[in-house]
Amino acid sequence: MCTAWHWCAMCSLGRAINPDQPLTACYYGALLSDVTNIHPYFSPSREPDEAQRIIEGAQSFGKPIAATEILGRPNHGELAEMLPLLHKNQIGWYFWELMIGVNQTRYQWPHAPHATDEIVFQGVLYPDGTLYRQDEIDLLLSYAGQPA
Repeated sequence: MCTAWHWCAMCSLGRAINPDQPLTACYYGALLSDVTNIHPYFSPSREPDEAQRIIEGAQSFGKPIAATEILGRPNHGELAEMLPLLHKNQIGWYFWELMIGVNQTRYQWPHAPHATDEIVFQGVLYPDGTLYRQDEIDLLLSYAGQPA
């Protein structure tokens, strides 16, 4: 089990090697990191209070914020609701899984409400280049290069 002590030790080791890249950790190591990561597994439209709580908590550290794992179809957020929220709050983001594969992020987590196998939990592109949904790609392109 990883504890706050482990995060402190890892961040200290990272600092000791004088990295060129910023160090980042989720809330456990936020005080020692350069960037605060959040894992926004919420639906802004269905859980606006939870979305606000997580964003305000991350903002309280006074550091840049990066959202990881921004997809969680269909129960935890769709691109059409996540991207505007992240953009509005000047939060950077990236995909945990851009490519739809056969691993654990292809299907819902066991504790999540059931969804059909046709609904991909994460990812926007199949290995053969086929898009999961064109409207999501169009939305991504509409945000590409926009300043926050």
